[in-house]
Amino acid sequence: TELRVEEQTDSTLFSFSNQYLYKYPRLFISQLLICYYKNMNEFTSKKLGEVLAFAILGNETIERSEVAFREAIGNELTAHILEMNDMHAKNIRHLAETNGMSEMMEAKAQKTKDKLSKMRDLYLGEKWNDIGELFEWFSFFEGASYGHWMVIKGISETSEDAGMAELAEDGANFHFELLSHVADELQQIGEGK
Repeated sequence: TELRVEEQTDSTLFSFSNQYLYKYPRLFISQLLICYYKNMNEFTSKKLGEVLAFAILGNETIERSEVAFREAIGNELTAHILEMNDMHAKNIRHLAETNGMSEMMEAKAQKTKDKLSKMRDLYLGEKWNDIGELFEWFSFFEGASYGHWMVIKGISETSEDAGMAELAEDGANFHFELLSHVADELQQIGEGK
């Protein structure tokens, strides 16, 4: 009796007999682990690609509207946001490269960035210097970014990867705090009307 592994789009199926399982349990378990880690790496690389897309697009949006941001939140906070997104992007790429996930991660990042860019451009239209519209966009954007970082945080807790855990904690905290700041800015805009 032999173990047959049949590749499918989302998962791997094992066909085996009970005799094989009892005769070669270590081989069977090692095959299960290989499939588990392959699927885990695919999921992880795609999720890392998504948070990379948020970091890249966040900075592109701020840079395109930098004058409005600097007037609204100051030079120091604007620079801090740009630096944090750059640092996260660098660390995400390093983590993916270290774990052999760069190609899949970069492809997913580009796909996600394209979708987010279309959404942003549709939302903002020609209002790139309207800080109220920018903050409204960023409330959606930062909420989604925070949610994606929480997925990475969950992955890191099950994978026991200390580097990923530290990055996820930092990313989640940063985007949660930024979302809170954006919400405060929106409240002030509402109070001023």
